[in-house]
Amino acid sequence: FFPDPTGNLKRYPELILVKPALWNKLFRRSVISEDTFITSKIGEDMVITLLAFAKAKKVIYIDEVIYDYIPAETGLTNSIQPRNLLDIIVTCQTLETLLTKIDRQQLYGETLPFLMFTHVLYRILRSELIKEEMVRRDVYQKLHGYLSTIEYRHNPYYKKKIHYRLANAVLATKALYHCVLVRAFIRFFLTNRTLYRIFKLLDH
Repeated sequence: FFPDPTGNLKRYPELILVKPALWNKLFRRSVISEDTFITSKIGEDMVITLLAFAKAKKVIYIDEVIYDYIPAETGLTNSIQPRNLLDIIVTCQTLETLLTKIDRQQLYGETLPFLMFTHVLYRILRSELIKEEMVRRDVYQKLHGYLSTIEYRHNPYYKKKIHYRLANAVLATKALYHCVLVRAFIRFFLTNRTLYRIFKLLDH
Protein backbone atom coordinates (compact mmCIF):
# COMPACT_ATOMS: atom_id res chain seq x y z
CA PHE A 1 0.00 0.00 0.00
CA PHE A 2 2.91 2.34 0.77
CA PRO A 3 6.10 2.78 -1.31
CA ASP A 4 8.21 2.59 1.87
CA PRO A 5 6.32 0.88 4.75
CA THR A 6 9.48 0.82 6.88
CA GLY A 7 9.70 4.59 7.33
CA ASN A 8 7.48 7.19 8.96
CA LEU A 9 4.01 6.67 7.46
CA LYS A 10 2.86 10.07 8.70
CA ARG A 11 3.78 11.53 5.30
CA TYR A 12 1.19 9.37 3.51
CA PRO A 13 -2.38 10.72 3.63
CA GLU A 14 -3.55 7.24 2.52
CA LEU A 15 -2.62 6.08 6.01
CA ILE A 16 -6.16 6.67 7.24
CA LEU A 17 -7.62 4.34 4.61
CA VAL A 18 -5.90 1.35 6.20
CA LYS A 19 -8.51 0.20 8.73
CA PRO A 20 -8.89 3.31 10.93
CA ALA A 21 -9.80 1.03 13.84
CA LEU A 22 -8.29 0.75 17.31
CA TRP A 23 -7.69 -2.99 17.53
CA ASN A 24 -4.73 -2.96 15.11
CA LYS A 25 -2.80 -0.05 16.68
CA LEU A 26 -0.85 1.02 19.74
CA PHE A 27 -0.85 4.69 20.75
CA ARG A 28 1.26 6.88 22.96
CA ARG A 29 -0.91 8.27 25.73
CA SER A 30 0.17 11.81 24.80
CA VAL A 31 -1.65 11.73 21.43
CA ILE A 32 -4.99 10.73 22.97
CA SER A 33 -7.14 13.47 24.50
CA GLU A 34 -10.49 13.34 26.28
CA ASP A 35 -12.43 15.09 23.50
CA THR A 36 -11.69 12.20 21.13
CA PHE A 37 -14.02 9.92 23.11
CA ILE A 38 -17.39 10.76 21.60
CA THR A 39 -20.94 9.55 22.29
CA SER A 40 -21.47 8.01 18.84
CA LYS A 41 -21.52 4.21 18.82
CA ILE A 42 -20.50 3.86 15.18
CA GLY A 43 -17.12 4.88 13.76
CA GLU A 44 -15.99 6.41 17.05
CA ASP A 45 -12.65 4.60 16.72
CA MET A 46 -12.12 6.50 13.47
CA VAL A 47 -12.23 9.78 15.41
CA ILE A 48 -9.67 8.59 17.97
CA THR A 49 -7.37 7.16 15.27
CA LEU A 50 -7.39 10.15 12.92
CA LEU A 51 -6.90 12.70 15.68
CA ALA A 52 -4.07 10.62 17.12
CA PHE A 53 -2.40 10.43 13.71
CA ALA A 54 -2.80 14.19 13.34
CA LYS A 55 -1.03 14.83 16.67
CA ALA A 56 1.64 12.15 16.31
CA LYS A 57 5.09 13.01 15.01
CA LYS A 58 5.72 9.51 13.75
CA VAL A 59 3.62 6.51 12.65
CA ILE A 60 5.35 3.15 12.26
CA TYR A 61 4.11 -0.08 10.68
CA ILE A 62 4.99 -3.40 12.35
CA ASP A 63 4.89 -6.37 9.98
CA GLU A 64 3.92 -8.94 12.60
CA VAL A 65 0.70 -10.68 13.61
CA ILE A 66 0.39 -9.85 17.30
CA TYR A 67 -3.38 -9.66 17.68
CA ASP A 68 -6.30 -11.61 16.21
CA TYR A 69 -9.51 -9.69 15.64
CA ILE A 70 -12.67 -11.66 14.89
CA PRO A 71 -15.69 -9.48 14.02
CA ALA A 72 -19.01 -10.76 15.32
CA GLU A 73 -22.00 -10.96 13.00
CA THR A 74 -24.08 -9.32 15.74
CA GLY A 75 -21.54 -6.58 16.47
CA LEU A 76 -22.23 -2.84 16.25
CA THR A 77 -20.51 -2.61 12.85
CA ASN A 78 -23.27 -4.77 11.35
CA SER A 79 -26.08 -3.29 13.43
CA ILE A 80 -29.26 -2.18 11.65
CA GLN A 81 -30.64 -0.29 14.63
CA PRO A 82 -31.67 3.17 13.31
CA ARG A 83 -29.76 4.98 16.08
CA ASN A 84 -26.57 3.09 15.27
CA LEU A 85 -26.88 3.61 11.51
CA LEU A 86 -27.45 7.35 11.93
CA ASP A 87 -24.63 7.70 14.44
CA ILE A 88 -22.16 7.68 11.54
CA ILE A 89 -23.38 11.21 10.74
CA VAL A 90 -22.56 12.33 14.28
CA THR A 91 -19.14 10.69 13.97
CA CYS A 92 -18.26 12.40 10.69
CA GLN A 93 -19.46 15.80 11.83
CA THR A 94 -17.58 15.52 15.12
CA LEU A 95 -14.42 14.42 13.34
CA GLU A 96 -14.49 17.44 11.04
CA THR A 97 -15.12 19.77 13.99
CA LEU A 98 -12.24 18.35 16.05
CA LEU A 99 -9.79 18.40 13.13
CA THR A 100 -10.70 22.03 12.51
CA LYS A 101 -10.24 22.79 16.21
CA ILE A 102 -6.60 21.63 16.10
CA ASP A 103 -6.10 23.20 12.65
CA ARG A 104 -5.56 19.85 10.91
CA GLN A 105 -8.58 19.79 8.56
CA GLN A 106 -6.35 19.83 5.47
CA LEU A 107 -3.93 17.19 6.73
CA TYR A 108 -5.57 14.21 5.04
CA GLY A 109 -6.47 15.92 1.76
CA GLU A 110 -8.77 13.85 -0.45
CA THR A 111 -8.60 10.77 1.76
CA LEU A 112 -10.88 12.16 4.50
CA PRO A 113 -13.98 12.82 2.36
CA PHE A 114 -13.54 9.43 0.69
CA LEU A 115 -13.32 7.70 4.07
CA MET A 116 -16.47 9.49 5.23
CA PHE A 117 -18.23 8.59 1.99
CA THR A 118 -17.47 4.87 2.38
CA HIS A 119 -18.74 4.80 5.96
CA VAL A 120 -21.99 6.58 5.14
CA LEU A 121 -22.61 4.49 2.01
CA TYR A 122 -22.11 1.30 4.02
CA ARG A 123 -24.83 2.41 6.47
CA ILE A 124 -27.17 3.15 3.57
CA LEU A 125 -26.52 -0.38 2.33
CA ARG A 126 -27.25 -1.86 5.76
CA SER A 127 -30.44 0.19 6.11
CA GLU A 128 -32.14 -2.11 3.59
CA LEU A 129 -32.37 -4.75 6.32
CA ILE A 130 -34.61 -2.57 8.51
CA LYS A 131 -37.97 -4.30 8.59
CA GLU A 132 -40.21 -1.32 9.41
CA GLU A 133 -40.84 0.45 6.08
CA MET A 134 -41.34 3.98 7.47
CA VAL A 135 -38.28 3.70 9.68
CA ARG A 136 -36.20 2.39 6.77
CA ARG A 137 -37.26 5.29 4.57
CA ASP A 138 -36.56 7.83 7.30
CA VAL A 139 -33.07 6.44 7.97
CA TYR A 140 -32.31 6.35 4.25
CA GLN A 141 -33.49 9.94 3.78
CA LYS A 142 -31.20 11.21 6.56
CA LEU A 143 -28.17 9.22 5.42
CA HIS A 144 -28.76 10.17 1.80
CA GLY A 145 -29.07 13.82 2.79
CA TYR A 146 -25.75 13.75 4.61
CA LEU A 147 -24.05 11.83 1.80
CA SER A 148 -24.97 14.65 -0.58
CA THR A 149 -22.94 17.09 1.55
CA ILE A 150 -19.72 15.10 1.09
CA GLU A 151 -17.61 16.11 -1.91
CA TYR A 152 -16.67 12.70 -3.27
CA ARG A 153 -17.72 12.49 -6.94
CA HIS A 154 -14.49 14.04 -8.23
CA ASN A 155 -12.40 12.38 -5.54
CA PRO A 156 -9.42 10.45 -7.02
CA TYR A 157 -9.91 7.55 -4.59
CA TYR A 158 -13.58 7.31 -5.50
CA LYS A 159 -12.76 7.26 -9.19
CA LYS A 160 -10.35 4.34 -8.68
CA LYS A 161 -12.88 2.17 -6.83
CA ILE A 162 -15.29 0.82 -9.44
CA HIS A 163 -17.24 -1.24 -6.89
CA TYR A 164 -17.95 1.88 -4.85
CA ARG A 165 -19.03 3.79 -7.93
CA LEU A 166 -21.44 0.99 -8.85
CA ALA A 167 -22.78 0.75 -5.30
CA ASN A 168 -23.21 4.50 -5.13
CA ALA A 169 -25.04 4.59 -8.47
CA VAL A 170 -27.67 2.32 -6.93
CA LEU A 171 -27.78 3.42 -3.30
CA ALA A 172 -27.61 7.17 -3.89
CA THR A 173 -30.38 7.05 -6.50
CA LYS A 174 -33.66 7.10 -4.58
CA ALA A 175 -35.73 5.48 -7.33
CA LEU A 176 -33.33 2.54 -7.55
CA TYR A 177 -32.90 2.14 -3.80
CA HIS A 178 -36.68 1.88 -3.32
CA CYS A 179 -37.18 -0.43 -6.32
CA VAL A 180 -38.53 -3.83 -5.23
CA LEU A 181 -36.15 -5.83 -7.44
CA VAL A 182 -33.12 -3.81 -6.37
CA ARG A 183 -34.07 -4.17 -2.71
CA ALA A 184 -34.37 -7.94 -3.14
CA PHE A 185 -30.90 -8.06 -4.68
CA ILE A 186 -29.40 -5.95 -1.87
CA ARG A 187 -30.89 -8.25 0.76
CA PHE A 188 -29.56 -11.28 -1.09
CA PHE A 189 -26.13 -9.64 -1.32
CA LEU A 190 -26.04 -8.75 2.38
CA THR A 191 -27.12 -12.21 3.49
CA ASN A 192 -24.85 -14.11 1.11
CA ARG A 193 -21.56 -14.37 2.98
CA THR A 194 -19.47 -15.22 -0.06
CA LEU A 195 -20.59 -12.19 -2.09
CA TYR A 196 -20.33 -9.92 0.91
CA ARG A 197 -16.78 -11.06 1.70
CA ILE A 198 -15.72 -10.50 -1.90
CA PHE A 199 -16.99 -6.92 -1.70
CA LYS A 200 -15.11 -6.34 1.57
CA LEU A 201 -11.92 -7.84 0.15
CA LEU A 202 -11.97 -5.30 -2.69
CA ASP A 203 -11.05 -2.66 -0.11
CA HIS A 204 -7.73 -4.29 0.69
